[in-house]
Amino acid sequence: MKGAFMAWSLAPRPRRDHRAITFDHSMWASHSPAPDEVALRLAHIALVVVVVVVALVSALLVTRSVLQWREARNLAIATPDGVDESGFIDIGGVAQWVQMRGLHRANPVIIVVHGGPGFAMSPLTRVFRPWESEFTVVQWDQRDAGRTFSRNGPQPISIDRIARDGLEVAEHVQRRLPGARVILLGHSWGSAVGLEMIQRRPDLFAAYVGAGQMSSKAEQETLSYERVFERLRAAGVRDGVDELRRLGPPPYKDLAELLVQRKWLATVDTPAEQHLFQRMAPLLLVAPQMSLKQTHDYLAAPKVAQAGSFNEVAEFDARRIGGRFSVPIFIFQGDRDLYTPEEPTERYLSEVEAPLKDIAVLPGGGHDALLTMPDAFLRELRTRVRPRVLADGISGS
Repeated sequence: MKGAFMAWSLAPRPRRDHRAITFDHSMWASHSPAPDEVALRLAHIALVVVVVVVALVSALLVTRSVLQWREARNLAIATPDGVDESGFIDIGGVAQWVQMRGLHRANPVIIVVHGGPGFAMSPLTRVFRPWESEFTVVQWDQRDAGRTFSRNGPQPISIDRIARDGLEVAEHVQRRLPGARVILLGHSWGSAVGLEMIQRRPDLFAAYVGAGQMSSKAEQETLSYERVFERLRAAGVRDGVDELRRLGPPPYKDLAELLVQRKWLATVDTPAEQHLFQRMAPLLLVAPQMSLKQTHDYLAAPKVAQAGSFNEVAEFDARRIGGRFSVPIFIFQGDRDLYTPEEPTERYLSEVEAPLKDIAVLPGGGHDALLTMPDAFLRELRTRVRPRVLADGISGS
């Protein structure tokens, strides 16, 4: 075994050839794609990507159309004496979107004067669907809001201008539903407009309901600042406390300063208010008769409207409208409203004269209680407002 090993190890080994190894580059060149071939491959990939994207977009658009059709079917008014009208009408020389829906023509009418400004509620029909068995609900997209903004672009707005438009809407409703008992519901910005409307033309309205009522904006903004600051400090949110301290209490010099306070307000608001957009966005996307452009414009409108109305809103004081009204006034107020706290409104209501004054507090409700708590809001309308309006209609007939 050992000899065999030695024999193998002593055997002459073959010599290695140390000549340089050369490559035939012509062989490699024959496998490299030509520039034209590379361009062709890239074009093919691009075409595949475009086809896939177009297919996905088409599928999404078809899906949205199907969902819109289903929403329209679910929201259809099927009663023989129902009301279901929507479209653009000439209001103040501008084509404005007005929607009227209800199960029975004989029901009282609610004209919703939306807030924001710029936050139309017409795409949120599903939220108000339960209301339509007891009221005909009129949604109106104001200038710089919703479909009206999408149709016309930015328009100069003021409380006076929107109030004049609103009175034309009320006259339109009276023409379409002769003899209807009309309740005006103003929310936030719309509550300032609403007070102007009932003061100027009380003959058009059977009652007024304020939600998130603006009274003295200076007082309400001061209370809002103080409450948000205290909640942030109690929660140990140092960044918020420091930024609000640097900002200082109102008045704010511009919309940018106001939005700093609103940013921190949102972090301490009620959970329902914090998640409101997430709940409403699906309704917006499947709203019947609403194009993608209108949806885009809907989201862009509030920024335009609020920039154009900032100074007037900041200086608003309902006392300037007058202290005597000829229609019953109801205030439905969330007890956790951080935008328009209730104390200034309660003081204001105690000072004015009206055939009836009533405040309903919605426990746990925030500024947008009519959207976050629509069933509770409807109960108050049913028990407080509707009986009064119907009784006045009978006694006045």
